[in-house]
Amino acid sequence: MSRILSILLVVFNIIYPIQTKYTGEFLKFGAGVREIGLGGAVISNASPATAFYWNPALALKSERILFQVTHTEEFAGIVNYDCVSLLIPGRNGYSYSIGLTRVGVDSIHNISNFIEIQGVENSFRPDYSNMKFFNTAFGALYFSIAKLKSENIYYGVTLKIPFEKLYRARAWGIGIDIGILRNAGMFQIGFVAKDFFTTPIIWDDGEKELILPSYLAGVSIRIKPGKFISYLEPSIGLDFSAGKEENDKAFYLLVGNVRLRFGLEIGIKKNFSLRAGRDDIGDYTVGAGINTNVIKLNYAFGFGRIYRELGNSHRVGLSIDLTEFRKAFIEWLED
Repeated sequence: MSRILSILLVVFNIIYPIQTKYTGEFLKFGAGVREIGLGGAVISNASPATAFYWNPALALKSERILFQVTHTEEFAGIVNYDCVSLLIPGRNGYSYSIGLTRVGVDSIHNISNFIEIQGVENSFRPDYSNMKFFNTAFGALYFSIAKLKSENIYYGVTLKIPFEKLYRARAWGIGIDIGILRNAGMFQIGFVAKDFFTTPIIWDDGEKELILPSYLAGVSIRIKPGKFISYLEPSIGLDFSAGKEENDKAFYLLVGNVRLRFGLEIGIKKNFSLRAGRDDIGDYTVGAGINTNVIKLNYAFGFGRIYRELGNSHRVGLSIDLTEFRKAFIEWLED
């Protein structure tokens, strides 16, 4: 019970922050199972189906229609995280994607009318007919567009509509993320400005909060050593945010904090991959993936300080190449 209460307090602090600098923390849950398995160090090499969240420019890395769905149980299953996305390549060097993320704690007990006071001596008796439940949830809807500037330079823009629900209170916002990707031989270099113009969050009672801009950079390199180990892809990420009081910063630079992320993906043959990473708060992740022409199945597991205190994290994700699926389906019909 104490762990459940601790988790709920953490969630409520995320959803209904006291200070502006903590507003929007719920948007940092990430997207995609492969990406979480790499500690989020994927600004330069995220899967195209999750580009809407990490770096919209990466959507141009695929010329196929991709559908991706993720389900996560965080902190011993108390917090549920879900993500769906669709990527559609366009013409003339354009690509489009849409994504939806939701983090929620469902079926929370409302015990405000649960106890009845009876008799002259004011004896207390539970009244189960008055037991009510409510949900709290937060997330965002994303619309992305990416454009090919040159053979080695891509850029993209994401329009996001964050939303929050806390019992009967609701809030909405609107923001812009901007991303750039540079291919430099074996290296890929990415840069993203999140909430570039500052993102307002407005509650239905008129209260207004602001998500301040943050900046992320990443570098990755793909090495192909042989047939059994088909590739090695180490990556590093830097998260820059304003403020001086955040924990686990790598170092302080001018007017903000810089946090480090690390990731390593190992490809085995053509159909299997292993992953490990360190996220921006110093916790560790591992993962694995099975890849076919049509389907990619991924799993990630989070562990470390916060997970030891609040419970483990399991993420499962499925990505479907709809272009290949359509091709295989037509071939099956023609047989």
